[in-house]
Amino acid sequence: MHHLGDGLEPTVATRRWSVPFRIIPMATFSPGFILVTKVIAALESSMLATSALRGRLTQLVQSNAKTSRRTSRHGRRLNSRKLHRVKKNNLAVFKTVRRKRAVNTTVQVLLDRSTSMRNRMNLASSSTLSLVAALETIPRLSVGAAMFPGYAESSATILTGLGQKTHNTAGYYPLVRAEGNTPLLPALLWAGDALLSQKEERKILIVITDGKPNGQEDC
Repeated sequence: MHHLGDGLEPTVATRRWSVPFRIIPMATFSPGFILVTKVIAALESSMLATSALRGRLTQLVQSNAKTSRRTSRHGRRLNSRKLHRVKKNNLAVFKTVRRKRAVNTTVQVLLDRSTSMRNRMNLASSSTLSLVAALETIPRLSVGAAMFPGYAESSATILTGLGQKTHNTAGYYPLVRAEGNTPLLPALLWAGDALLSQKEERKILIVITDGKPNGQEDC
C-alpha cells in the first residue's frame, strides 16, 4: 500500500504525456446483461471473505483521527502543570481535547491480469472485489478498481469506478481473464491522474500483482 503524497503530482505532470494512456470501462466489453445469480454469488463471496477485513480497515482509518491537547480558561479538568499561571492572573489552567475527523480518503486498486497471473486470476479478482467491497463500507472513503493491461490496448479497464458501488459492478470481476504482459507504468500514470482529480486529501494506491512489470526501472 502506497500513500500518495506531494511527490506524486509533479511525477504525473511530467510523465503523463510521455506514456499516453487510454481507459475503457468494463461495461464496454461485458455482455448486455450479467446473470443475476453470478452477481449475487460474487457479492456473497466477497461479504463472507471480508467480515473481519472490514473491521480492521475501519479501525485503521479511525486511528488516523487527529487529536490536539491544549489548556484553556474553561473546562472540567485542571492541568496541574499549569496551576502556577494563577499567580499571574492567567486562568488558562483547564485541560481541553480537540478531536478532528480523519482526512477524507480515496483509494484506487489496480489488478494485474497479465499472463503470469493465470493460475491465480480467480483468487486475485475475487480478492480485489472483497477489498473494494470492504473499503466502500467505511464512511468518508471513496474506492475504485481497475485491471491492467486494459482491453483494446488501453492502459486499464475500469471494474468499479470511483464512487460506484460494488452491487452494480460485482458481476464484472468473475469475467476477468489473464492475458498479455505487465504494463504497470501506464496504469500507474492513469491511477495517479485519477487520484489527483479527486477532492479527498488522502490518496492511497494499491497494486495487486505477482511479478515484475515492463520497464521496471521507470516504475
